[in-house]
Amino acid sequence: MMFLALALAFSAPAQATAQAGPVMPVAERPQVTISFAGNGGLRNWTKGADDSSLYVQDRTLRWYYVGLSGPCLRNVATTSIGYTTDSNGQLDQFSNVFDLTRPEQRCRVTSIVRTAKPPQYGGKGIAAPVPDDKAKR
Repeated sequence: MMFLALALAFSAPAQATAQAGPVMPVAERPQVTISFAGNGGLRNWTKGADDSSLYVQDRTLRWYYVGLSGPCLRNVATTSIGYTTDSNGQLDQFSNVFDLTRPEQRCRVTSIVRTAKPPQYGGKGIAAPVPDDKAKR
């Protein structure tokens, strides 16, 4: 597996248009992989509602909700996280996420689903309709 460090600051997000689609519980949403995550494909991240989740933004400005197997982000002391990808550079359910200050405490990714912008960026996150890939971002 490849090891990568994601050093993204909590900066203002790019503007996005309104999202359309049905509101669907996270467990019922289709699981996805994030292509090119190992090759500069992740642009931004922020913590989720608890220490076992986070939101990541890919290079095309799409947001994803990532569920983790445990509270890996409880005391993140920096604005950077680390993650592993597969040999093709994809972030998927076989990847791990960790705080760079404690790389030995890794959590496995349990789910990755498309989502609206997270609340920290003025969106409704997983409580919003599933974004339509055909809509402008």
